[in-house]
Amino acid sequence: MRSNVSSPSIFVTIVLGAWFSGPVVAQPSSASGKVIDARDGTPLIGVHIISFSNWRTGTTTNAEGIFTLDMGQFGSADTLIVQYMGYGEKLVTLSQLQKNATVKLEPKTQSMEQVTINAERIIAEEFVVKKISKLDIYKNPSAKADPLLAVNAMPSSTTVDETASVSFRGSSPAETGVFFNHVPTYDAVRFAQLTGIGTFSFFNTEMIGSLYVFPGNPPLEYGNTSSGLIAIETSNTIVEKNRTSLSLSLANLGVNHQQRINDKQSIMVYGNFQPSGPLRALNRVSLERIKRFETRETGVHYINQLAPGLSLKSFHYVLNERYTFDFRVPSFSGDFLQEKKRTFHVVNLMKRTKKGAIGINGGFNASQTELGYSRFTYRIGNTDSYGSVTYTVAKKRAGWKAGVAYDDRLQKFSGLVPEFQYAVGETAPAMNVASVTGRKILDAFASYKYTPSKLLAFGWALRKNIPLAGQSHTLSHQSSVSIQVNKKNRFTVGSGTFHQLALLQGEGVSKIKSQQVAVDHSLSAGRLSAANAVFFKKIKKNETAARVLGIESYWCYKLAEKWLADISYTGIEATEKENGNTKKAIYDLDFFIRGGAQWSNRGWTVGCRYIFRQGTWFYPVVGSTYNNRFDVFEPLTSPLQSRQPTYNLIDLSFSKLLPLPKDDGLVLFASVSNMADFKNVRDRAYSADYSSFENELFNRRTIYAGLMWVIQ
Repeated sequence: MRSNVSSPSIFVTIVLGAWFSGPVVAQPSSASGKVIDARDGTPLIGVHIISFSNWRTGTTTNAEGIFTLDMGQFGSADTLIVQYMGYGEKLVTLSQLQKNATVKLEPKTQSMEQVTINAERIIAEEFVVKKISKLDIYKNPSAKADPLLAVNAMPSSTTVDETASVSFRGSSPAETGVFFNHVPTYDAVRFAQLTGIGTFSFFNTEMIGSLYVFPGNPPLEYGNTSSGLIAIETSNTIVEKNRTSLSLSLANLGVNHQQRINDKQSIMVYGNFQPSGPLRALNRVSLERIKRFETRETGVHYINQLAPGLSLKSFHYVLNERYTFDFRVPSFSGDFLQEKKRTFHVVNLMKRTKKGAIGINGGFNASQTELGYSRFTYRIGNTDSYGSVTYTVAKKRAGWKAGVAYDDRLQKFSGLVPEFQYAVGETAPAMNVASVTGRKILDAFASYKYTPSKLLAFGWALRKNIPLAGQSHTLSHQSSVSIQVNKKNRFTVGSGTFHQLALLQGEGVSKIKSQQVAVDHSLSAGRLSAANAVFFKKIKKNETAARVLGIESYWCYKLAEKWLADISYTGIEATEKENGNTKKAIYDLDFFIRGGAQWSNRGWTVGCRYIFRQGTWFYPVVGSTYNNRFDVFEPLTSPLQSRQPTYNLIDLSFSKLLPLPKDDGLVLFASVSNMADFKNVRDRAYSADYSSFENELFNRRTIYAGLMWVIQ
């Protein structure tokens, strides 16, 4: 998933990750261990394990507290530094680790509560299909350091365009929930209206502490999602050292500063300006229809340990974007202009009690979008407000979480719009439209988890709405079981019924009900790892019924020293039925294959990724009738579906880390998207009378390059 527009910000963060996380090197041989709380044996997530002799080399623990070291990065007599906020630092030699793979950390007395309450716990964490770390995002060439593009690189993603909007297992992106610090985030991508041009999310990867992915059976502690779930949690760590990074590239000027205010407070501030001139000059063919784009964004992330057992996190974001591109339809050819202003705010307050933790989460989003082409203009205003209160109790073998949430969305639409979709010329008939659409959700949930042993976990959850303004009663429910068969294999089975009220632009409020079941399998066997799944869904969206049956398989192998390769396959049978008529859904794909390889050595990282999938279904135009009154042709669509041609893509990326004096660092990077310049078909552009057409293409070959300077 590439972007001709927002590529700058992707590398703003990728280089940051390359510096702070150290060069990524495949494992010729490895050593594993586990970090736990010395008091009760609880696994610690996100612990930093770094080399004493080279602090750029290291890793972090996963959801089970387990870490794996690439022994090619360490000397035989090397010492590891094990660090976790709120716990005492520990030094462990490699020889000690080989004798005893469990590392126990003792909590610091003064900050013990800070660690346990800084983040609201996900009660369904044992049933997560994938947990993506900040390092994982930086390492993935397809992700381009963007969190949602990293998710789109997974085999469970069935996104068939080149945007950061995520489709999970044959469901539309509208059914995917994206939560940022337990607050729903609607319209999480930039340049959302620019059809066919790759977009990025507005999330800054450097803030991320963890990213949980549930491609099916989304946990009901998060509401109003019916397909899958992406839960993004920002870092809970107060920075130990101030640092600043400056970026310069073909389409970006950026700065990122992290400041430790005191022992209990820290702040991160970033800003980016993205002009189009240099990038368009280097990529005239691939960007020939992009006349101009410009983005300005600013974000602030703040952490404060207010008192023992009480912590505060907040995030504030402002975006202003605009672009002009060449818009072509049968009845019009000319400029399409869009400008969008957005502000997004999230505040989280956590209070630890003797028996559990109380979480209070609030969010507010407002955006104003103006669009114009031909004689038509649109203005769309969105306002989202959210608030929730939760209470969590987590014990050694059991845990439960309950809460109540209020979610309010309001959309205002006004403008001069075409009377007929096929007539949009300068003299086409138009009408003034003004509408206000909204939906409010008040609901409560309860989740319970039981882990009788380290090898087995059960989960159940309910979520019930409290009907407002004539709404009907809905009850969502789910159950899950996770079984660790042996050291190498784990199976997770989940099923449930989910209800959603989606406010879709141009469609109003849609009622969605999804019934689904999935079996996921994960394998970890030395150099080989794998993830496989089978799934089935029945979806009802207003008057449309859909059925989805699919299979996915992912395999990754560490070939040799400094080399890593992976491949995945996804196949889906998807149909939709409306008014008695059944058709193939857009996500009906016999094959969706991804893969790639990566080489790393001495500061160099080279990655290559490819995608090979079947084309999507569409209804071709087979003729037209002339409308004398408006001097325009009306298309006649075939009742039979056709497929677009097969989609192929190869991306290549390079980066080089150059250490500088005083622990500064310089990173050079370059990428070639669609290296083979495949002419992948996105749509058809018909002539004025629909007698002929040209193919509208996805992104052509695009070259991007830049540098980042990290100042300690």
